[in-house]
Amino acid sequence: MKSIKSPMKILHGLVLSLVCSSSVWAGDVESTTPEFDAAVFGGKFLLNVRPRYEFVDQDGKSENANALTVRTLIGWETKPFHGFAATLQGIDVTRIGSKDYNDVQAAAAASIYPLVADPRNTDVNQVFLDFTGLPNTRFRVGKQSIKLDNVRFVGNVEFRQVMQVFNGLTIENKSIPNTELYFGHLERVKT
Repeated sequence: MKSIKSPMKILHGLVLSLVCSSSVWAGDVESTTPEFDAAVFGGKFLLNVRPRYEFVDQDGKSENANALTVRTLIGWETKPFHGFAATLQGIDVTRIGSKDYNDVQAAAAASIYPLVADPRNTDVNQVFLDFTGLPNTRFRVGKQSIKLDNVRFVGNVEFRQVMQVFNGLTIENKSIPNTELYFGHLERVKT
């Protein structure tokens, strides 16, 4: 029985093959290199800075929680190149001032402060590769934010500073009028 490769291994393989095959497509180096450069360097800078204050008065806790945090999302999104586009986004969540709240779920019971689930975090938030070479279809592989319907059951919990992201492969198709088909294989959730 063969083992199935994880989406992150698939992503690494796709990026490597895209880079390697760009030199194959580059039989005429002068025409391909500027196109690839334009896709990478002509992309879009992503920046989102969100300060957030949360107050919690919880029964059974001797103190109130006062959490002032700032979330910074920073990244880069390339333009499509032969149907492929890449996105890389980092996240940093830091607190401002004193820590008058509990940000660790496991220690919530012993803490005098209520839980505010916005811990310090510096990480890669999203890194994925899109393929849009088929009409009305998008393939996405990698670490990605997903929001389905009204995000009641599947969403990125965007109201928190550290949003939920999923590792996997998703396929979105809009070729049938008034219908959107969404398929996904998700292996890991970062909460």
